[in-house]
Amino acid sequence: MLFALIHSATAHTVVTMLVLASLLVGVTCALSPGFPGAVLQAESPAPPSPVVADTDDAIAYYRFVLPRVTADEWQRAVAALGPDAPGTDAVATAIREYEREVDRLSTDIGQFCADRQLRRQLAEIAAAGGSAVEAQYAARACFDRLKGRTWPRADGAVDDTWRRLTVRIDPRDATASARADDAKAALIRSVYLRHVASPNSWSYTGEGVDLRNLIVTRGATQSGSVAFADIVARIAGDSSSPQDERSEAAAARIEEILSSHEARSNALIAEYFRARRANAARLPAANENSLAFAESRHARTIGSAKPLSAALLDAIHQVSTALSQHAGPEACADWEDLAWSAVLPAAFQVELPTRALRWMESAGLGDPVIAECRTIHLQYLEERAAPRRQMMDSLFQAKRDSTAPLRPDSPKWRELERLSAVRRQLSTTAIDRMKQALGPDDSAKLEEFLSAIRREWDPARNWRNL
Repeated sequence: MLFALIHSATAHTVVTMLVLASLLVGVTCALSPGFPGAVLQAESPAPPSPVVADTDDAIAYYRFVLPRVTADEWQRAVAALGPDAPGTDAVATAIREYEREVDRLSTDIGQFCADRQLRRQLAEIAAAGGSAVEAQYAARACFDRLKGRTWPRADGAVDDTWRRLTVRIDPRDATASARADDAKAALIRSVYLRHVASPNSWSYTGEGVDLRNLIVTRGATQSGSVAFADIVARIAGDSSSPQDERSEAAAARIEEILSSHEARSNALIAEYFRARRANAARLPAANENSLAFAESRHARTIGSAKPLSAALLDAIHQVSTALSQHAGPEACADWEDLAWSAVLPAAFQVELPTRALRWMESAGLGDPVIAECRTIHLQYLEERAAPRRQMMDSLFQAKRDSTAPLRPDSPKWRELERLSAVRRQLSTTAIDRMKQALGPDDSAKLEEFLSAIRREWDPARNWRNL
């Protein structure tokens, strides 16, 4: 991907890459109107200016057709209709017709943009900004066709297909109608979240994260505490877990939080998707230079993301509170590791004290030793809470304020480095205390395990222990 190269590029090259990457690389990039960023890293050499081919390929623009619903997403939505779902043949026919319509739209916009050599026009605009009048004229024709023809028809194709899939539902049947409404809302939510997820972008703050799916899928495979695993199983609908009042209470409260978040955020997700889609088809104003254009795109992206991001973070904190109250700090820490790894994937790796405790549990060390180390780990979780929150708040603010990743000479970078040093000292102290609780052989094995983990960590992730 181009994102790792953008950190230190000149304004000319940056905006050239911004436009071409955001509009030509793929669905995620096509909907990434914000300044695409790199993994947080030290300054790297500026990349060479992109070369634009003399000929244009219509296929390069097919991914402009948004939204796109996959066959699997249609099938899941149909399954949610329950007894009112159409037959297999009817479903297959509806999906095929939807895909034909998307293909027709793709061919239409692809040929339209290729005939006008959109890539070349965007490269000229990136170099000259709003003063590239002829390039602006050609590019605007492509973008006007997207906004006035392609995207409305793509939206309509989804609605038309859903009507074909729900034709058997009697609108007077309140139960069936409500089930259909919920199924469509879940479908649209899933599709839009997939489209707006851009975890490699500097501006990303988790807008594409589906918390329920995160818990049920990744939470079920995460190596964590027994308490958290039990709660995840209950939320996923596993009834085989033994009765436990605390786990049941935690799962019930989290289910309430997730349902409330979904109800509140559905409209925010739809609004954000449309804002990103529209922002991806914008051009510099007359005489607007490339850097100012990039900054204005970033400001619009951040502004449109704020309501959805705020709702997401609020739901994450509510789940943390519920787990702390009903299941304890270790289960809460497992949840936060899971959540923050999805919200800030380029700035997160599981911390060594947690990895050490999990290793001891899997190694089958004696219960007294594990109990002592768990106490050390819990103390560590408590001590890291304040600096961790400060780091997250600082990083979120930096993403909102800056169009590009932080530079080593910036005050915000130095602030994060200071907090990192505090965190590293807490981690080192916890690990040393755990080793003291082990015998010499087990201590050496633990150090060997941790050394292997350190070698796997990406050294470019300066603040890897968020």
